[in-house]
Amino acid sequence: MMVSCKNDRHNSSQAFQQVSGSDFRKNNGIRTESFDSFFQRFKTDSVLQLSSINFPLKNILRYEEGDTIKVINRRDWKFWKFETEKTYITTRQETGSNKAAAILEMEDTGVHVTYHFVKNNDEWKLDVIEDEST
Repeated sequence: MMVSCKNDRHNSSQAFQQVSGSDFRKNNGIRTESFDSFFQRFKTDSVLQLSSINFPLKNILRYEEGDTIKVINRRDWKFWKFETEKTYITTRQETGSNKAAAILEMEDTGVHVTYHFVKNNDEWKLDVIEDEST
């Protein structure tokens, strides 16, 4: 599933059946929140955001000469609204029934950061940040 903030395009995943009039999907008879619905709340709700991160959070910085891995602890996390600047482009994609990514790019700057989410026990959590900015 791909959604772009620029054009609000929305394609349904074949693995899920949309529940009418709801932001939840039905998977094997169990109601589960779609990644799109979760992400809309994640980027605007500081309490939800903090509780939806697997700490310590791995932050992978990708460089030509090799990767650097940093760890972000709960006390060091700062609330991030994602699309606070008009120049940001955020693309969301589900990469499987239990994995999704939000890709943050800034036009003409080389900023390219992927936020990897996993779903465990029907709860989405930010699991890894991968920064490939140039």
